Amino acid sequence: METIDSVTTKTISKRFDSILDISESHWDAIIPRATGLKHNVLQTFELSRVNNLICHYLAFEQGNHWIGKANIYETSMDFASLDKNLSPHARRLIKKWFPDYLNLSMAECGLFAMNGDGVVVKDPHHLTQVIPLIHNELQNIATEKNLDLLVFRDVPLEQYSIYEKILTPLGYTPSAGFTNAVIDIRWDSIEHYLESLNSKDRYKLKTALKIEEDFGIRVEITSDYKHLAKQMADLWRNVNASSDDYNREQLDEAFFYEAGARLQNNSEVILFYAKEKLVAFMWSLIGTEDYHMADWGVDYDYPQYREANFYRAASMISLKRAIALGKQRMQLGMTNYTPKKLLGAQMQPLVYFIKHQKNSTFTTIVNRMITDAIEQPPELNYYAAGSWPLDTMTADEYKSIFTQKLVDYTTNDALSRVDANYDIDILKLGGLYGFYPDIETINLPLSNGIFVNYNHHPEIINAANKAWDNTKATHNGAPFFSGESDATRALQFKLSQMVQQEAAQLLPNGNLIHQTALTPLLDSSCLVLLDEQTSPGIWEAVGPAGCEIKTFAHQDLADLEAIIIENTGRKILIIAETAFPLFGDQTDIAALVQLKQQYDTRLYVDESLTLGLCGKNVTNTHYRLGLSAQQGISDQIDVIVASTLSGLGIDAGFVAASTKVIEHIRHQATSLLFAGSLSAAQLAMLSTALDLAANRLTTDSELFAKTEFLTGKLIEQGFNAALYQSPIINLIFTDFMITLAVQKKLLQLGVAVAAIGQPLLPPDMSVIHLNLYEDITWEELKKLVDIFASIAIGIQLTE
Repeated sequence: METIDSVTTKTISKRFDSILDISESHWDAIIPRATGLKHNVLQTFELSRVNNLICHYLAFEQGNHWIGKANIYETSMDFASLDKNLSPHARRLIKKWFPDYLNLSMAECGLFAMNGDGVVVKDPHHLTQVIPLIHNELQNIATEKNLDLLVFRDVPLEQYSIYEKILTPLGYTPSAGFTNAVIDIRWDSIEHYLESLNSKDRYKLKTALKIEEDFGIRVEITSDYKHLAKQMADLWRNVNASSDDYNREQLDEAFFYEAGARLQNNSEVILFYAKEKLVAFMWSLIGTEDYHMADWGVDYDYPQYREANFYRAASMISLKRAIALGKQRMQLGMTNYTPKKLLGAQMQPLVYFIKHQKNSTFTTIVNRMITDAIEQPPELNYYAAGSWPLDTMTADEYKSIFTQKLVDYTTNDALSRVDANYDIDILKLGGLYGFYPDIETINLPLSNGIFVNYNHHPEIINAANKAWDNTKATHNGAPFFSGESDATRALQFKLSQMVQQEAAQLLPNGNLIHQTALTPLLDSSCLVLLDEQTSPGIWEAVGPAGCEIKTFAHQDLADLEAIIIENTGRKILIIAETAFPLFGDQTDIAALVQLKQQYDTRLYVDESLTLGLCGKNVTNTHYRLGLSAQQGISDQIDVIVASTLSGLGIDAGFVAASTKVIEHIRHQATSLLFAGSLSAAQLAMLSTALDLAANRLTTDSELFAKTEFLTGKLIEQGFNAALYQSPIINLIFTDFMITLAVQKKLLQLGVAVAAIGQPLLPPDMSVIHLNLYEDITWEELKKLVDIFASIAIGIQLTE
C-alpha cells in the first residue's frame, strides 16, 4: 500500500458548484461510508432547491490521492426563531417593519436537514490540512455573496480540539449545537432488543408495535414513494409548524419527489394509513453502516393521534428495520429527545464553530444565542472517553462550558456582570437597537426630559454674554476650597426665597442633588419611606446610608400612614417627588405635609419636574416656583431639592432647607469637596431663566394644551395613552419587544422617544415615553399625529 507524507505533500481542494459536475462513482468512492454525503443524497437537496440552497462541494487531493470531501451550501436562517420569548404579535410586527431582523445569511459546511459529517477524511490527521481549505472557500463565498456567517456544523467532541486549534485564530468561536441521538445496535432481532429492557419500558415499546392491531392502522414500508410527495410535504409541515425547537428547513413536495426518485436504494418510508388515508410517515436514509431516521410528518387532526403515538411506533419499526438490515447504528437525529431516550438512545453532543465575517463583535453573540436557545437532553454521554473533560454531562454543564468560552468575563471574574446579559447585543445584531441615537437624525426630540428650554431666549444669551465679558472666567474649583462668588451667593439667596426656605446650596448639575442632600442626613437608624415608583436616583442616594427603606403603594397615602403608625417612635424621613418621572402624575404635597405634622416626621421633596412649570406670583416682583409653592406649603417642608434641567433647560441643581441643615450639608457632603462651581455665565443664565419662568406663570401656556391635544389624537388612534398633570404622555404596551420596535420605527422617522420596561416596570408592562416641550409647534404636532397613525396601523391598533 502506498503511503503519503502529509507533512511535505501539499493538500489541494477542488470545488464543484453542482454535484452533477463530478461523477457519482468518483464522488462516492471518496469515503463511501458517509451517508449524508452520498452523491444521490446531495442531488436530492440540490435539485429540489429546498430552502433555495446554493450548493458547493469540495474534494481534497493529496499526492494524487483523494483524502476527503466536504459539503458546503449557502443559506439563511431567521435567528429570531430561536427566541421563545418573542410573541407571535411582536414577531409579525418586527418582520413587517424590519424584514431583516436577525435574518442572517451564511456559508455553511455541514449537512442540511440532518445531523452528520459535513466533512469526512480518510485519516483524522488529514483534518488539519482540509479545515483551513474549507475555511478559505467559506470566506471566499461569503465575501463574494456578502453573507453574514461562516459555519462549521456538527463537530463531534472527539474532533473538537482539532477544530478549535485551527479555527479560533481565524476568528471562530464555538457553540453547543443540536445533539444527535444514537443507538448502537447490538441485538440480532427486535425481540432480543425488547428482552434487554426493563419491564415498564418493554411494555410501552412492545405496545407501539401493535398499532395495526390496536388502532386499525395499516403500516407499509416502501422505497417507492415519489407519488406521495405532496401528502408527505403536507404532513411534514404540520410537524414543522408545531415545533418549538427548530424549523430552519422547509421541506416541500419537490424535495420528497426528488428523494423518492433518486434514493430508492438509500431510503425508505414507513407509512401509516387510517382507512386508506395517509396520516403519518417516517422517512429514513439507509447508509452503509447507519440507519437514519430523518424526517416525519403526521396529521394532528386524526382522532386517535395521541393514543396511537405514531412517533413511538415509527421509531420502533425503524429500529426493527435497522436491525434487520444489519446496520451498526440507528441515528435518531436532533430534538424531541424524551421518546428517543425511552428507546435507549445515547446523546452525542455536536459543536458548531461560527464566525460573523462582517462584524467580529457579533461572532460570540451568535454563538451565545445558539448555545442558550437550543434545548439539550438531560444527559449527554455518546462520545469517546478522554475526548472531553467530563465523561458524561448534564445539559447545564454542557451549556456552561461553552458559555464560559464565549464571554470575556467568566463567572469567577469580579466583572462577570458585564457579560451576564447580552440582550442589547442581540438588538444591535438584529438592527433593532434604538438607544444613543445619532442626534443629527432627530427632528422631534421627545425623549430629552426638557419641557421648557430658555437657552435660546435672547435675554438668556445677553445675560451670558455680559457675564462673560465682565469676568472672562469659565469655572472655578470646588467652592469648599476655592470660594464662592457674589453672584453665586446672590443666586443661592434667590433660590431659597423662591422655595420659602432659609438657605440654599447651589450645585453644578442636577444629578448631584440627592447624593449631596441625603448622604449627609441619613444614618442606619433612620427609616426612609418611598413611593414604589420613586425614581432610581433617589434609591441610589439612600442605599449607601444603610438605613431601612419601606415602600408604600403608588400615591396611596393610607398605605403610607399605616406604615408610619406601625413605626411610631422611630425617626422617619418621607421622601416625595412632586411629579413622578415615569408617568408625570403629581403628588398631593399638602396631604404629605399634614401627615408629617400629625406624626412628627420629616419631609424631603424633589421639585425637579415642576420647578419651571408650577408656582405663583406673590407680588409683581416676588414669585415662588414649584408645586409645593403653588400649593402654598413650601415653607412647611424640611428639605426641598430640584434639578433645573427639565423646567428651565439649564443643567444645575440646588438643595434648600433651614440654615442649620444647609450648613451641615455644606460641610459633610463629599460631593461638594470635588464638584466644581457654575461659571459666571451659567449663573447669569440660570438667574435670568428663573425670572423668565416667573413671568411665564402670568401667561397662558400652550404646553398643556398641546399635550392634551396629542393625547386625545393618540387615544383616537387606539393607543393606550396615559396623561396626568405634566407634559408627559405614556403609550402603554404589554410586550417590551413591541415597544422597542415602535421606538426604532419612530427613530427612523426622525422622532426620538424613550422605551421603558423592566426593571422600572413590571414584566408585563412597558411604555413609549413622550416628553413634550414648549417650543414644539402645532405644525409639528400635526405631523406627529400622522406619524403615530401609521404606527397604529402597523401594530394593528386601527385598520
